Amino acid sequence: MVKCPWCNEWEGPPSEYSDHLQYCKKYPPHYEAMKEQARVRSIEGRSSSPIALERTKEPGMCYVEAYRFILKEGDYLIHGKITSPADKRVINHAWVEFETGWIWEPQTEKFMRKSEFEQIFQPKVEAKYTPKEAAMLALKSKHYGPWHSEIEEEYSKQTFRERLPWQTWIQPILEYVTDKSIKEGWVKTEDIYREWIERGVTREEIDKVLGQLIREGTLYEPREGFLRKT
Repeated sequence: MVKCPWCNEWEGPPSEYSDHLQYCKKYPPHYEAMKEQARVRSIEGRSSSPIALERTKEPGMCYVEAYRFILKEGDYLIHGKITSPADKRVINHAWVEFETGWIWEPQTEKFMRKSEFEQIFQPKVEAKYTPKEAAMLALKSKHYGPWHSEIEEEYSKQTFRERLPWQTWIQPILEYVTDKSIKEGWVKTEDIYREWIERGVTREEIDKVLGQLIREGTLYEPREGFLRKT
């Protein structure tokens, strides 16, 4: 049995979930929630919120996966502790938070409402980072976290902003364009600016990134105002 994570009401066999999803899409606020989470790909086939953290990845990989995810999607990278529902152990963990009230949990690669996540895992937030702050800390520490005990005591976030090179954004922006190219065939240049300026990257930094990727042949312009992965 699976439970719909959008309406949090329907529950039934996986074979019937696709039909329910079409029904669920028609009704606000369910449909509005889905639009706000449009970047949540392939919702069909995902199970409902986990009862426990299935060991789908190696221990500690949550920091790596959450970091990679926040550079492409989400509003905040969270480092803290959760309580395992299975055996009540308190463990270090990382997850991604959306301002729309959703959580992406990297160990299971599942989305759930923040209220549900809090009820199941009893999280304790120890540090909260924007995508740019996370990139700064990863660059300085040379690992994916946690950082709050060893890094933030020594360096201020302003120091990281001053030291962060524009090359930090080459890989995240390339992955963004690659994903868009696979889905839509290309990506509008204006969409790249809008997406990454919202994440704290300056227009000048984006220009440098795109210029380098075009010069090296990784990206090309099929027509003016559009980019595509080679």
